[in-house]
Amino acid sequence: MRQRSFKFISFSALAAVVVMMMAATFVEKFKGTDFALRYFYHNPVFIALWAVTAICSLAYLFSVKTWKAPATMGIHIALSLMLVGALVTHLTARTGVLHLRAGETVSSYEDDSGGTMDLPFDITLDEFAIEYYPGTHAPSDFRSEVRVDGEACTISMNNIAKISGYRLYQADYDEDLQGSILAVSHDPWGNGITYAGYLLLALCMIGFFFQKDTAFRRALKRLSTALVLLAAFLLPGTAHAATPDGVSSVQQIYDSIARPMVPFMVSLTLGICLFIFSCIMMTQEKKVPKGLQNACAVLAGVLLLYLTLVIALRWVVSGNGPFAGSYSVMMLTAWLSCVMMLALYRKFPLIQPLGFILAGFTMLIASRSNPTITNLMPVLNSPLLSIHVLSMMMSYTLFGLVALNGVMGLLVPEKISATLKDVSTVILYPAVFLITFGTFIGAVWANISWGNYWAWDPKETWALVTLLVYSVALHGDSLKIISKPRNFHIYTILAILTVLITYFGVNLVLGGMHSYGG
Repeated sequence: MRQRSFKFISFSALAAVVVMMMAATFVEKFKGTDFALRYFYHNPVFIALWAVTAICSLAYLFSVKTWKAPATMGIHIALSLMLVGALVTHLTARTGVLHLRAGETVSSYEDDSGGTMDLPFDITLDEFAIEYYPGTHAPSDFRSEVRVDGEACTISMNNIAKISGYRLYQADYDEDLQGSILAVSHDPWGNGITYAGYLLLALCMIGFFFQKDTAFRRALKRLSTALVLLAAFLLPGTAHAATPDGVSSVQQIYDSIARPMVPFMVSLTLGICLFIFSCIMMTQEKKVPKGLQNACAVLAGVLLLYLTLVIALRWVVSGNGPFAGSYSVMMLTAWLSCVMMLALYRKFPLIQPLGFILAGFTMLIASRSNPTITNLMPVLNSPLLSIHVLSMMMSYTLFGLVALNGVMGLLVPEKISATLKDVSTVILYPAVFLITFGTFIGAVWANISWGNYWAWDPKETWALVTLLVYSVALHGDSLKIISKPRNFHIYTILAILTVLITYFGVNLVLGGMHSYGG
């Protein structure tokens, strides 16, 4: 009885948290950030719901002896540790702004409530300067040359100063360029606890794939195949690199092929036709002919070459990877879809219709976006950008494939639907781990860039909502209602709405810090 109570309370509290977060993002749109923080995110009820979720979840896990599966237990302990860190930060951290004028020495700052707080050091601004991309008037960095107790120090975007437990971030500047505004953060305990949770989570997510008798391994065994794990080797953007020789001719080629009008139409049409054909074959318990699979693989290879060429040319011309802006990210998602098709189609033939549909859809969006190359905002000029965006987009791509697989799962006989559930399960685990990794890498990046690893920005909030919604799908052993194949497929189809709101809804409607154009 106690087990059932712990389970019911933990999932109910989690559902309430998710609903409150969803509502808060829309309330913020009309009432403002302060209102959303006061009545939702900083509300004692909201904080209590998180606490109840964590405590009852751990109690339930101990009651069913999950400690025998150390990686699974460790993931949940890590998430609880992160919540403890967030609570400690909320209760004890101090933040504010420090305004410096050239030649001026100060030893205090203004906190968020408007009060004056003393600093354990003196700080003097020697010079503030803006660095520009070569040959343009677009800022690439903002830099403050300061002296702290007489010792020289440089503070710039993504380059913070850590002094006596305080962290100073470049936040703004005066219009006459004779003054600099620094963000101040003093969080001696919460930051360390949260980062310890991040580290434990990363280790346990890796360990999970080596753990025996998991739902992931059982699904793999039923499928009688092995999942091919994809690895992407990243190169950080080189925003400060000089413009290479011959770049104008390269850009002319890029401009002539940038809009994927024909590729998206071919990919989307082919994907839909393959999807219908695959459904018909599966209802008759037949397989798609190998000749057709191989022909589609050739087309996927041609599409991959085209996307690789466009992305590579854009990278060469701009000096930045395809990790910011609607056009770049959609083309990257299409590229990832092609890679997955080519890597997995022999093991999972259904990846081809799903992959072509997803690639076509994302190229359609890219064709409606602006392919013009622009320079990155200074805050985006970080190597963590590529890791964060690629992790998130890989997870979104996999979630899209799971949703399309769910549609197919509703159109075929029960036996085949159960097999498709196993396919989705195999895809969901790395997808959820990728969005988890990407979300918390983003939090680390935010902490490095502006001193706050979580600001309840609408994009952050909906990414967390997406993470939690899809995490529920991994708990079929506890939630019997979604262990049934058709219920599972319906859930994953509905869950894709959170991805669509996270990427498109926030950008087009809700706004926030993450609504970067391009």
